[in-house]
This record gives sequence, structure tokens and C-alpha cells, in this order.
Amino acid sequence: MLSLIKAALKTGLGSMGSILFGVIAMKIFAIFLGPSGVGLFSILRQTTQTGLVAATIGGQTAFVQGIASRKSDKQHYINCVCVIFIISSLLVSSSIAWFAQPLALLLLGNDDITHINILRLLAFAIFTQSWTVYTASILNGFGAIGKLAFQQVVATVTVALFAYPASILSHTYYGLLLATLLVLSSLASLLYGLIMVRRLPVKVALWQPRWHKDSAQHFFSISATTLFTTVLNIGSILLVRMLLVNRYDLQAAGFFDVAWTVSMTYVMLILSSLSTYYMPKLSQIHEPRQQQQFMQQVFRFVLFAMLPIVSIVIVVKPLIIHLLYTSEFHAAQPIIRWMLMGDFFKALIWVLTMPMLSYVQMRLFFWFQFCWNFGFITLSYIALYHFNSIELIGFSFFLLYFLQLISAFIYTKKVMNFLPSLNLWLQLSLSCVFIGLISLWVWDDNQLDWFKIGITSLASLGLLISFISKTEQQTILHLLKHRLKS
Repeated sequence: MLSLIKAALKTGLGSMGSILFGVIAMKIFAIFLGPSGVGLFSILRQTTQTGLVAATIGGQTAFVQGIASRKSDKQHYINCVCVIFIISSLLVSSSIAWFAQPLALLLLGNDDITHINILRLLAFAIFTQSWTVYTASILNGFGAIGKLAFQQVVATVTVALFAYPASILSHTYYGLLLATLLVLSSLASLLYGLIMVRRLPVKVALWQPRWHKDSAQHFFSISATTLFTTVLNIGSILLVRMLLVNRYDLQAAGFFDVAWTVSMTYVMLILSSLSTYYMPKLSQIHEPRQQQQFMQQVFRFVLFAMLPIVSIVIVVKPLIIHLLYTSEFHAAQPIIRWMLMGDFFKALIWVLTMPMLSYVQMRLFFWFQFCWNFGFITLSYIALYHFNSIELIGFSFFLLYFLQLISAFIYTKKVMNFLPSLNLWLQLSLSCVFIGLISLWVWDDNQLDWFKIGITSLASLGLLISFISKTEQQTILHLLKHRLKS
């Protein structure tokens, strides 16, 4: 459990650092470039991220899993993925550079030479970020969690450092400067990754591209599914936004975007903090009893982490909306209150379905993803066109994750022969009841209530302490004392 906590803290701090420096950069852009500058940077960044998914064939998970799960031929696998990344990154980046003119017109609404050059800079940024993913996957696969966590921060620190100069140097060509900023951040992250891979205890040859049929089959057996499901996830949310615009207006889509952003940000902060440890570690375990024990540990850890976090976020959601947006966006709360409860189930599902990736059960993974996305689109359509309710989209989110949690338990029982212990079932039930009661208590609150925040914090902490055994409490206290002394 301690190794799990340490890994989560390392990557969690890295993710928090990335978010913090990203917020600083966006604040600078907002002050000096205004809404148009922030909008342009968001488009450039989203374009780069989308291109990166194609340039890596959605293969980061496949790369990490392949390295972690192999004992003797890790280098063969790395060599093969190097070949795949050379071909895919060059193909995608060169295609964007070649079709820069129509892409500039489509994405930026202008195809003059300045906007064409912006797209060509993004093509180079996508190429360099592909190799950043390559080095990050190697670090993750070999368990270098601390080095990986710092690599997450390097890119956003670079953007934050150069955000001010890029904002004040030129108001005429700031698009070129923003694109250059993305190139610089990807180069800085790549350079750090290369240095850290060289410092791994295990000698790794980075640039020995050789094709291995078995390694390629393993890579594509995972990456093909993760690429498709990533596109599916992006497409389903985009389709729901389109339904909202067609049924109502852009304002309704804006409310949904607020709810989705608030819901996803803090959950992904926790899950991304754990994924760099959980998936590679699970891939290395092949003895059923050890698999079950490890899953029990991670499930328990996520349950304990999500209980106070979800409870507090539910109570402080008016403050979050006020800080990140304006008072106009409080209309998004009917969607958010359902989605926050659904987040609790989502985190637990993530633990239960990770074996699908760790043990390459990709057909099951595909159907889990497909059914949720299809269900969300269908229920959102019914909510909007039959019940004329935006709030029911949030309820659909909650309901689908509740049903998926039941399905995940069925999967782990039948395939992994795993179910939580009786004591953990009791803790899960109490946590669900507690989160439900807290949500009902603040259901219609649009103003921050410090009394409710205090009561919720103390109650969730007290419930959490009651879940932890005396031995674990003593271990945690000993660890904290040791940290304070050092």
C-alpha cells in the first residue's frame, strides 16, 4: 500500500504542477491577448493533441503495457515500436504540413501565408511530441515514476515561462508565436525525456529501429482498440454538444462544457496519477492470487481517496464555477450535481476494468467503451428531444456509470475471479450513502456555505478514519513523523 501511495503522490504532484502552470499561462494569455488569443491557443493545442493521437496510433498504453509485461525481450519491443513511431509520426506530421493550406482554412478560418505557417509549426510540434510520448512510455514501462512525473511538468513550465514574452512581442503575428511556443514546450519535454531514459538503471537503446512481427502484433492488438475508443469518446461528446446547439443554442452547449470540464479535471488528476503505476505493475503479475490482492489494494485506495474528494467538490462546486467562470454559469449546476456523483462510480470502474488493458482483453474493453458512449448519446437525445431537459444529461451520465460499475463487478468475478472483501463492500455502501446524502444536502445551493464545507470535511474525514485499521493508522502517523523530521 505504501508503494502505491508514494507512486500516486509522485505522479499526482506532477499532474497538479502541469495544471497549475497551465492555468498561469492561460491567465497571461487572457490578460494580454484577450478572448481571441485564448481561443486561438486552445484551437492550436487541441489540434496538436488530436494530431498526436494519430501520430502515435493511440499507442502509449500499448507501449507501456508491452514493456512492463515482458521479461526478456523488452529491447526487441522498443526497437519495433521505434519503427512504428518513425513511420506514423512522419506520415501524420508531413501530411499536416503538405495540406497546411486547406487545414488552415478549416481550423483557423484563413489560408494566408501566416496561418499556413502556423499549421506547419504545429506539424513539427506533433512530430516532436510523438517522440516525447516515446520516451515517456519507456520511463513508465520501466517504473521510473518520479522522472515521468517531472516530465509532465517540463512542457507546461516552458509554456508558462514564455507566455508573457509571446504575448507582448507582437499582436499582429501572435498566432505564429503561440505555435512556436508549443514547439518549444515539446522540445523541452523531449530533451528531458531523452536524458532521463539514458539515466535508467537498465540500459535501453533508444534508436535501434528493427521490425519484430510478434512485437508489432502485440502493439497493434492494443493500440488499434485504444485509438478507436479515443476517437469514439471524443466523437460522442462532440455529438452531444451538437445536439445541445441544435435543440437550444450555444449557451446550452457552454453549460454542458462547464459540467464536463469540472467533472473530468479532478477525476483524471487522480486516475492519471495512479495509471502510471497500476497498469504496468498489474501487467507484471501473472499469479491469480497476487492479481486479486493487488486489485483489492488499489480498489481500496481509490475508494478512500475519492470519498473525501468527491464529497468536498460537491459542496464547493459554486466556488469552482465562480473561480473558473462567472456567475452566469451557475445554470450548469443541475448537470454537475449528477455528474459529480457519477464520478465516484467512474473511478471505481477504472480500477476494475484495468485488467482488460493489462492482460490484452481488448474485445471486452472495446464493448465496455462502446456501450457507455452509445448509451450516453442515446439517453442525451431522449433527454433533450423527449423530456426537454438538460439536467437529464447529467442523470444519464450518473445512471450509465452506475450500470457500468455493476457490469465491471460481473466482469472481475467471472474473468478475474475477483470481488471486494465483505468489509470493503460495507465501506463502499457507506461511501455511496454518504455521498448521496451530501449531494441532497446541497442540491440547490448556488452560494458557498462554509458551515456545510466544514461539516462535510470533518464527516468525510471521520468516516475515512473509521475505514482504516489501527495498524494502518499507526503506519501513516509514523510515515508523517518521519517526513516531518527529515
